[in-house]
Amino acid sequence: MNSLLRSLTRLVNVSWALISAKIFPILLAEAALVWSVFLRVFFFRSFPDPFPTPDTWSYLSGAYGLLEKGQFDLFAMRTPGLPLLVWLVLATSRSFAVLTVVHGVLTLLSAVAIGYVVRAFGGPWRWPAALAVSFVVLNPHLLYWEHFVMTEGSFQAFFVFALGAIALTLLRPTAAWAGIAGFLLAVAVLIRPQGQFLIPLMLIAFAWAIRRLGRRRFLTILGAAIAGPVILLGGWSARNARVNYFFGLSNVTPLVNLGITARWIDLDSPLLAEDKALIADSIRRYRSMPDNVNWVQYSAEGPATILNRKYGSDERRRDEVYNTLAREAALKNPGAVIGRGLATIRKLVTDEVHHPEGFQRTALWDGNWVDIAKKLPVDQHRAALNETRFPLDERERVFEEDIAPLLEWEDFFIRISFVTTLFALFALPLLSGPRRIATALAAFSVILVIFTAGFFSESAERYLSVIHGAAALAGALALTGLIERFFPVRNTKLRTLRLPPE
Repeated sequence: MNSLLRSLTRLVNVSWALISAKIFPILLAEAALVWSVFLRVFFFRSFPDPFPTPDTWSYLSGAYGLLEKGQFDLFAMRTPGLPLLVWLVLATSRSFAVLTVVHGVLTLLSAVAIGYVVRAFGGPWRWPAALAVSFVVLNPHLLYWEHFVMTEGSFQAFFVFALGAIALTLLRPTAAWAGIAGFLLAVAVLIRPQGQFLIPLMLIAFAWAIRRLGRRRFLTILGAAIAGPVILLGGWSARNARVNYFFGLSNVTPLVNLGITARWIDLDSPLLAEDKALIADSIRRYRSMPDNVNWVQYSAEGPATILNRKYGSDERRRDEVYNTLAREAALKNPGAVIGRGLATIRKLVTDEVHHPEGFQRTALWDGNWVDIAKKLPVDQHRAALNETRFPLDERERVFEEDIAPLLEWEDFFIRISFVTTLFALFALPLLSGPRRIATALAAFSVILVIFTAGFFSESAERYLSVIHGAAALAGALALTGLIERFFPVRNTKLRTLRLPPE
């Protein structure tokens, strides 16, 4: 019996040593970072160029306008963040393949930033930070969307950078940190306006955290935080007012509003009767179809395209009509519009990820370059055209053996992000001070990302790519807080259990 007890004691001591020692979580994070780099090398060898989508050309128009004419000929529905990143990559490297590398580096840096923030809030416990870093860098959902010429590869990273800077400002309230947070947040919004909700949340969090610091310091920190959004977002909006004759980040909002309300447009109302008569058959047809925002917005038979043909170059009047139709539909059918948003959210969070299976079907994404090449000279920047360096049979073998098995875990990682966010929310009453505010900010940002995607778009799992970093940050902050509250460690030296001598 005494021998069994000693063996059990020895096991407890070894386990405690593993948990308490600082070196093991550091090794875990470093191993995850190294392995994630190898995974990205494998994916790069299989698909060196990022994948384009039908929306990619509208981002590339700005990049190629700068490259070829020195003019930023950006599609009015797009913000400048991604086009400027693509332009910078092509101007310096002349290769889309480097954009894939840049997206991967941004993901790794965002994971390191999460670890840094968690350690800044934590005590002697390094495991939550190490787990958060590992979760992000090994996340197959992020790995997949890094390989697209879309906003997913950079928006997630800058969203995390902004959250991290906000958290550090809550911990160390200075004008410098607040200014950095505001700047990074503005960059994230210029990549994808979906993140605008974080601006008021940041200001509320700062105001609550520094309310007792004195009026002068209070105003200084808030002013520093808002400077970046005012200068960058306001400056871009002013540019649009001068170039595109509207003040705002983009003019996609009227089209979005029409897309989510088209089913409930009142064709019998006298308001805009001529326009309603023009799209009546299209609306009736849509009512017999499943929800499909893209059909409303972009199909040749859809109401948006029909109205666009009518108003031609008068985009201001076209957008007024879009907004008027959408406003009337929403006011008359608020329950239906809200129900549509909730149904989209439910589908977004419950559906499984469906990507093309196997190398040949995944390569269909790569085939989108053919259509884009008809509009823009992209082939001169494509590394995959050089098949002596990237032979197809080698690319296929690498993808099937190294990448495809990893992508099968995407659903699991998405569910872990949901669970981690819920854990952080339930832990909030047990936290205190800046950690509680930072955890709440990160957790609610995940929820708002999901809600903005559900209420203003269709159910596309790519919109979930941004939640993973924020979920990891929220969960790790909550975990450090709970550990410090219930298992305080005052002496960081190894503690062991001792038995009396025989």
